[in-house]
Amino acid sequence: MACLEHEDIKRFSLINKRSPQGELRSGDKEKDKIYLPNLPEGRCVPGKLYSKECQKCYCNHSGKTVCNPSKPTKCKEPLKIKDISTPADVSPPITNKDFWQLPILPHSAVKCQPGKMYLIDCNTCLCLDNGNLLCETLLCLNKDEENAVKAKKWSGVKCQNADDIVSDRCIRCDCSNNITQCRAVPGCAMPAIMKLHGNTKIRLNLDVKKEKCKPGAVYKTDCNHCYCQPDLTLRCTQKSCLNYRQALKLKNLRSYLQKHGL
Repeated sequence: MACLEHEDIKRFSLINKRSPQGELRSGDKEKDKIYLPNLPEGRCVPGKLYSKECQKCYCNHSGKTVCNPSKPTKCKEPLKIKDISTPADVSPPITNKDFWQLPILPHSAVKCQPGKMYLIDCNTCLCLDNGNLLCETLLCLNKDEENAVKAKKWSGVKCQNADDIVSDRCIRCDCSNNITQCRAVPGCAMPAIMKLHGNTKIRLNLDVKKEKCKPGAVYKTDCNHCYCQPDLTLRCTQKSCLNYRQALKLKNLRSYLQKHGL
């Protein structure tokens, strides 16, 4: 576990560097791949990142170019790949209508179609030409994990009968041998993207650069979880999250080892 304070973004960045967008061009260390290539005339390569004068762009799944509308006042040197960290760096803001229609992926290590936009938890992601995803880095509220933490906290309390037990819709408790035993109900909690009052939808996320977390809340970022403490700091797991290329390499290695009995 690692401590992340609201004002201390550097520690949070360490987690993001281990995420798929932290290695957009894994293995590309040659000098000619440091900079974004110039946008070609005609059809572009779906999912590939480009430079158009001083604009950062990407090629969508239809082979058409999409660029960030903002232009820097000065562009004295070629734009660098490392300066691209989220989809917003290479495209205009997505509309609310388009956001809710994005296809959903379970995690960042799955196969995607280059040039298409996706949704993982509460973050938008762009599928690059090498199969890796370039995603937003918002913390997504994880109610299932939050309920699991609450169920553990409610367990182990002395009880006499069912009247002494505290339960709610997503947490069920029993009195066994005069001790409460609680468990979270799978699939009961609201997801990171929730529909309220008919067609009204909200994104349940946290931007650590602008907001403070809610004590007791649990958030998800890539394959890690962050737990909001009473003093409004976040304690986060530090798993190494695989991107698609890394997951594919691991899968091929496992197949090779099994084939040769190793």
